[in-house]
Amino acid sequence: MTTNELIKLFFDRNERAIEETQKQYGDYCFTVANNILCNEQDAEECVNDTYLRLWNSIPPAQPKNFTAYIAKIARNLSVNMLKARKAGKRDAQIVAFDELEATLFAPGDEIAEGVALSELQAAINRFLHTCPERDRALFIRRYFFCERTEYIAEKFSISYANATKILARMREKLKEHLRKEGYYL
Repeated sequence: MTTNELIKLFFDRNERAIEETQKQYGDYCFTVANNILCNEQDAEECVNDTYLRLWNSIPPAQPKNFTAYIAKIARNLSVNMLKARKAGKRDAQIVAFDELEATLFAPGDEIAEGVALSELQAAINRFLHTCPERDRALFIRRYFFCERTEYIAEKFSISYANATKILARMREKLKEHLRKEGYYL
């Protein structure tokens, strides 16, 4: 079944849309959720919540890239669950979010303060399009899919130290890019 046919099922409010989504994207959503949560039960719960969120958002939403759309939903639900589960604790699973947050905002800044999240997202996307493909892939794997640096290094056949350096340099470049665009003082 094509993506357009799948989206049409959602628009027609046909319950088969959920079944087809589960067949085509279930493993993918589980991987996204489990990379963040490191807990199969919680990941399964997020995947099921992802299907519900899809059902409630399509229509009116008409995702141009269904894979990215479903990944974003699964990721956001997983991050929210992780934050709720780890509230008040410093945990290795939250380090990726802390690394990126420290790059994006000065201490004490509020994420929504003075910056529309969609504008910030567009600025980050503009930055990523200027990066070499490998570095962009490393960044996305670390900060979107929350994969561990050790795993990323192995996947790209580079040392852990090299992967860490690349990510640190990218955070600094992102910070400078955002500074130039007026998002970071």
